[in-house]
Order: sequence, then structure tokens, then C-alpha cells
Amino acid sequence: MKLLDTSLTFFGRYRRWAASLLLFSSAVSASVPLDHWPGLEQAGLLKANVAFWVRIYGELDSDSGMVHDAKYSHIVYETLSLKGKRHRSRIIAASERKWRNVLLSTHQKWNRLGGVVEQDLTPDEKTAVALFKDVPQPDKFLDAAHRRRIRFQLGQKNSFLSGYRVSGRYLPAMESIFLRQGLPVQLARLPFVESSFNVKARSKVGASGIWQFMRSTGGLYLRIDEAVDERNDPLRAAEAASLLLKRNFEELGSWPLAVTAYNHGRKGMMRAIRKVGSQDLSDVIWD
Repeated sequence: MKLLDTSLTFFGRYRRWAASLLLFSSAVSASVPLDHWPGLEQAGLLKANVAFWVRIYGELDSDSGMVHDAKYSHIVYETLSLKGKRHRSRIIAASERKWRNVLLSTHQKWNRLGGVVEQDLTPDEKTAVALFKDVPQPDKFLDAAHRRRIRFQLGQKNSFLSGYRVSGRYLPAMESIFLRQGLPVQLARLPFVESSFNVKARSKVGASGIWQFMRSTGGLYLRIDEAVDERNDPLRAAEAASLLLKRNFEELGSWPLAVTAYNHGRKGMMRAIRKVGSQDLSDVIWD
């Protein structure tokens, strides 16, 4: 954890919790099993991904965010300040549209010039070339211009710190629950991502509680009826989450897949694995 402790100095007394969360998130996105964590600090891509999420959770609040590449999250095109701005969605959409056009024009010039940076590249195009200099794919700029690849991530510092203050009521007991199931205790940090430990969290699609269980999935492990909804009991829901994640891992064979299946469904992940013929999460996501 030395690398993360160094890079998270601005978190002050929050850095241990943030380090666990960010290391977990990056390990998942890089398709690395959690039991291999001790050596992860040496991976360059992981460092870059951690740095991105350090900024999101530690520097930027909900009045700002970054337009970035969804596949290589550390490739950031632009940081937007939205404080006091009206029509935020229009500002974000305009930035995404701008960078899509930049990537398309860079692709055309890059192919015509044989990959050599020439004077007729605009400053934005030169920025794109610099950002993707370590990406080896021949059509990397064209691929990056796909609508799924350009996304905006809102800053989470204020919601993270709010969640941290609440988490102290539950995390020790949650960690004990996961330990009893023989699971990595880092998984108990999932509510930071799911709900920021907001005990009143309700999603538009019907997920409820800090673990954001849907009624159909939660009903496999919890009592959910007109009288009681155990999804809103943080510890009962933690027990259910531990059982669900354990089964996901047993059937899928890796934590990146198991955690992704927490939101997207185990059967859906199994279908995707069969379709692409790979258990690498990046292959499954980008097929």
C-alpha cells in the first residue's frame, strides 16, 4: 500500500479507506484477481487507473468532472468546471462531441501521414496523439471515437466523504460478515461505489439500500414484502451481498467477473463469456 499512501496524502485521515476502495476498483477494472494484490503496485496501467480514481474521489467534487476514455480511464481529454453553470448536460455533451470530432480528424490525418506527427495537426489533435502514444492498436483514434468510449465522470469527493462518515457505523460488522464467508474484506467497500453508504438510497430502476439490491435478486436472500424490506437493513443486506458474491466467484472463477455480475447478473456474465470465448473482463466488456 506504500504507493497509494504516497499518492493519497491529500486524503489525510481518509486515505486508508480510499486506498482500499481505489485499489479494489482498479483491480477489478484491470481484471486482476484480488488475491494477487501484493504485486499490483508495479503495474503501470494500474497506477494510471488508480491516479484517475484518486482524482475523482479525492480532488473533484460534484461541481466538476472529467471527459475521458471509457476503456483507458486514465486518458483524460478535458476537466470541466460546472460550478454555477446552467444546462450542465449541454456542456458535457458539447465536450464529448468536440473530442469525438478531434479523434476522427486525428484518425484521418494519422493514416494519411503514416503515423508521423506533422505541422498540420491542430493543438487538440496533437493532444490526442500524446494521450494515445502508448496504445498500440492501429485504429486507436477511430476506436476511441466510438460513442461508448467517450464518457464523462462527475467528481465524487463530497459524496465519498459523506459516505465515509456514515461507513464507520457498519464497516467493522460488514468486514466480519465477509471474513466468515472467507471473502476479501475489501469487498465490504462496495457500498462506497453502490450508494456512498446512503441508507435511503433508491435507484430509478428499483434498487434499494446501501447495497442496491433489486427486488428479484434481493428476494433470493432477504425478506422483501409489504411489511419488511431487508434490503434497507445494512447488515442483513451485507450478509446477502456476501452470499451473492461468493456464489458469483464460485461459478465465474474470478473477482472481476464476480463483482461485475453483482450489477449485471451472473447468468448474463456467463452468456457473455461463452459468446466471446474469454474470461478476461476487458474482452467481455468490449466485445
